[in-house]
Amino acid sequence: VDSVRMGQPVAMNGVVHQEYYVGPAGKVHPLPDGVSPEAASLSYLAGWSVSALHLGRYAAAETVAVVGLGLVGASAALVADMMGARVIGIDVAPERVERAATFGLTAVVQGGQGDTDALIADAAGPRGVDLVLETSGAWSGFEQAFSVCREYSRIALMGLYRRKPSAEYALKLHQMLYG
Repeated sequence: VDSVRMGQPVAMNGVVHQEYYVGPAGKVHPLPDGVSPEAASLSYLAGWSVSALHLGRYAAAETVAVVGLGLVGASAALVADMMGARVIGIDVAPERVERAATFGLTAVVQGGQGDTDALIADAAGPRGVDLVLETSGAWSGFEQAFSVCREYSRIALMGLYRRKPSAEYALKLHQMLYG
């Protein structure tokens, strides 16, 4: 690699969570002055969010619901907002809802409450939710994403489901999806 010097902070595209890496030099990019390695390590989130919106066929001014407002969901909500979406953020954790309320989104709703779907429907307006970005990686988040859809809504899954659902929950999800 000729474009960087030994010890210079770099970012690498397409390489995740590795202390050491051997690969093409074209994947190595020096960090600009003033950009810390910590800040650079989060830069993939915006690109991932744009990709999810693209794969979800987002069109300008649509209503996008983001289920899960952790690091991935907060990024997705902010990117969708910057792309002109009406964004409804949804999370079960009160502290994430409180933080997201400062983002300037169309609405932020605490999930897991008895009136969650009604609050989301009210925020979405008569047309409803066009696209849902499910970022929580929890099966209950997937269920929430499905519950806010109208006919022809789309769901883009960004969450990583690390555990299989229980047999009972898998049956419930199957019934939700296929009747």
